[in-house]
Amino acid sequence: MRRRIGWTAILWVLGGCVTGVKPPEPTPLVPVAGGMFLFGSTETCFNIGETPIQCKDAEQNRDPAGLKKAWPTVLVDLPAFRIEEHEVTNFQYRYCVEMGACTEPRITGTTGVEDYYGNPDFDDYPVFGVTLEQARKYCEFLGRRLPTEVEWERAAAGLAAQEAEKRRSAIRNGEKQVEKCPTESLNVAMLACTGVQRPNAVKASADDWVQENGQFIWDLTGNVSEWVDNRWREDLTCQEALPESCDCFACLTPACKEDCYTRCTACETAGESCFTQCSSAVFAPNGLPRCIRYTGTQPPSVLQVATGTEVPVRGGNFLTNRNNICRARTVDRSQKWSLEQVRPDVGFRCAADAVP
Repeated sequence: MRRRIGWTAILWVLGGCVTGVKPPEPTPLVPVAGGMFLFGSTETCFNIGETPIQCKDAEQNRDPAGLKKAWPTVLVDLPAFRIEEHEVTNFQYRYCVEMGACTEPRITGTTGVEDYYGNPDFDDYPVFGVTLEQARKYCEFLGRRLPTEVEWERAAAGLAAQEAEKRRSAIRNGEKQVEKCPTESLNVAMLACTGVQRPNAVKASADDWVQENGQFIWDLTGNVSEWVDNRWREDLTCQEALPESCDCFACLTPACKEDCYTRCTACETAGESCFTQCSSAVFAPNGLPRCIRYTGTQPPSVLQVATGTEVPVRGGNFLTNRNNICRARTVDRSQKWSLEQVRPDVGFRCAADAVP
């Protein structure tokens, strides 16, 4: 269990350094109920203006080229936790810098506002331009931590053990879909919605929120995308990868395709544990083989990857447009950045264990 430290304790320890400085209030933590949660999605998303390539198209040409990859889901027994109701602000982060516990963001300006980070007019706007490690240091300053990827998706998508029950969108508690943003003038800080390439103040959106036990969690769709505590792995929800000879999506020759479709021995051996796409007799008996799935309920640790040079980033942001609007879905895992990379559209929020 991580120790929780409030601003009062921090000031007591560092009191000599902050005489006369009024610290910002820590962001309220919203309790999020634990339970059986289905992480991931077998559905594919096509951005606005994209030509959807469906299974029937692949079947017609006996070629999955252009078909988006799908991955299995994993049922996780997720403990309860708490998550901040909004993203960390410029003012909050700047105070941590002044206290010597954080370092300056590497990007401090945005479109039309060169002094975005240091300008008091933007104190209540989300901080961005920090690395994953800088985000961690801030959360540790509060006695908190970054949310895991499973926790972030749980907060955004709701507690659901079935895929059909998950919120695909965090707009109005899932009532509106992100694809509707350009046509319904939804108040979400996303370029596809507003046409403005700049974030909003946190909690300023009338539409970008979900509820947990009657409390609001804001800006999981737009404003800034968010760091999570995990390493990137595309097939994260797979228990085991299949041999390369089974990868229909990588096949370049007719012989490879024929082997992939009909002779994936590993998939045949795995039986129902083999996850496939496009169930059809045109391909292999059960469809295009992808990987061996997890069966039964798993602890969250099976989805925690500690090594690697890339990190998943969740949620859309103020630069998300029609061409990449799928990023704003609650289940999207298409964004990844390197450990040391900073972005003008990536920030973070902190989390904490449940109160014992």
